[in-house]
Amino acid sequence: MSEELFEKAGIFAESLYKCTPKEHHPNLLQHVSLVFEYGVKLAKENDADETVVGLASILHDIGKVRGKDNHALSSAELSASFVKRLPLEMSQKKLIIKAIRSHDNEFSREDDEPEVKIVQSADALSRLFEPGWEQVNWSQIPREYIEKHYNKFDSKLTFEAARELAKERMAELKKHLE
Repeated sequence: MSEELFEKAGIFAESLYKCTPKEHHPNLLQHVSLVFEYGVKLAKENDADETVVGLASILHDIGKVRGKDNHALSSAELSASFVKRLPLEMSQKKLIIKAIRSHDNEFSREDDEPEVKIVQSADALSRLFEPGWEQVNWSQIPREYIEKHYNKFDSKLTFEAARELAKERMAELKKHLE
């Protein structure tokens, strides 16, 4: 059943992602695909609800169609009616919306459910491991930009298994701050 739900969510989300201005995220579909991949992998390996994580991963950035600011809240709002119609338990539906709303740190808490932490961490992992990372000329990037992103990734990697996956990339980023 999860695969069918993922497919439906993908169709719904893609219709909005296609309307999102490129300047809000030039590789948005690729990013969402990586968030989904990392999220489901972490959910499987850590006994979390793969359906919740997969659906939240697919839908987490649809709010960017309204702009980058407060996109996590917009994503939760835009996802609500779609999620409401899914044949899932009410607790799963609430958790999907919570994971979407919390993926950008502002509404996350230390005691959040593993699924929430996984989506948040998968979002950071997708940026850390997106194609092209190896070609970045770090000497051309302002230190403030690197520091801002290092701190953002560090705060989003709230799930221990994700933190472990990101350890080398985070060390590499930190090296450029020294």
